[in-house]
Amino acid sequence: MKHELPCELIRDLFPSYIDNLTSDVTNELLEAHVKECNKCREILGRMQDTTEEIIRFEEKTEIDFLRKTKKINQKKIWGSILGTFVFIITVYYLATYVIGYTTAHDNIKCEVVSAEGRKLVVSAECRNPEYVISSASFRWIPNDDEVEVTFKTVKSSPLYEEKREFSYMAPAEFEEVCVGGRLQPTIWFEGSKISMEAGELFDVRNPYIGQAFANSLIADALEITERFGVFANELQTSEEPYGWTIKLQEEVPEENRAEKEVEMRLCGFLMLASVENAGVVSFEYKSEGKEYSVTVTEKEASEYMGRDIKECYSDAILMQELLEKTELKFEHKGSRVRAKKVLSSAYEKEILRQLKEYE
Repeated sequence: MKHELPCELIRDLFPSYIDNLTSDVTNELLEAHVKECNKCREILGRMQDTTEEIIRFEEKTEIDFLRKTKKINQKKIWGSILGTFVFIITVYYLATYVIGYTTAHDNIKCEVVSAEGRKLVVSAECRNPEYVISSASFRWIPNDDEVEVTFKTVKSSPLYEEKREFSYMAPAEFEEVCVGGRLQPTIWFEGSKISMEAGELFDVRNPYIGQAFANSLIADALEITERFGVFANELQTSEEPYGWTIKLQEEVPEENRAEKEVEMRLCGFLMLASVENAGVVSFEYKSEGKEYSVTVTEKEASEYMGRDIKECYSDAILMQELLEKTELKFEHKGSRVRAKKVLSSAYEKEILRQLKEYE
């Protein structure tokens, strides 16, 4: 029967039909009606075309939105990357050229310009010409009436001069000034200036020859390896005079023997001054296959110094005088890392334990 269902009812179903929401039975009735009704078929056609346009528009709008969102996210990501990069570069620049890092005393040339009452003025420069001093920090140690100064260095920069002076007002009159570090060298002691080399040697003194590790700090301060090459230690601790023998592992060229033997004797005097109970220091070496030995005694060292060599052990000023008398050169400061100086807490405890045993 033609037009069994009213057109109005059929047309009400068009939106659901287009969206595939109608059942199969409804679809059959609707499609049969549209097939016979030109007006309804025309209306459905227009509605389907409009729906497709809407879908295409919505799809395009969604694609455009996704593209914009992607671009915004990409900008945010690249902005974050750029911001992080700029932050890292800024921090690096400030740390490298403006603020700097705390540096080991080995890398610093420092001396006291003046020390009057509570006011201290020091000058400092970096041994490495590629760096300069950026700042100095002072720490007051009340129990020892001591001032400890540490420095930060930066890459050579027009912001700072190569050599700089720094001043400090201590809470009380001080007796000693040290350059920072675990085993910091004294540069001023009871009214007298002390070179960093003498101060370092004074600070690594060892009361007992049997303390092998402490002996190595003395050898390190005297730059024994740099002067003579790799060496081995032999200690004589069974009876007096207690002795310390340096056995050089590399041959000394014949043409340098005389010069090196003088240097060995001078180092021996300083070693005797730095180890309180040492009575003899020897150097053993080879030259062109022959064995040689240089030995200095406490008596010889005292004659060289013009007073008891052991007085240098308890007086940084006398240690300075002895070092000046030897005229030894120290050319390797700042060019090597003194790993031995970084004492672990466990080793410190062991040294203290051994010291107590001696007492």
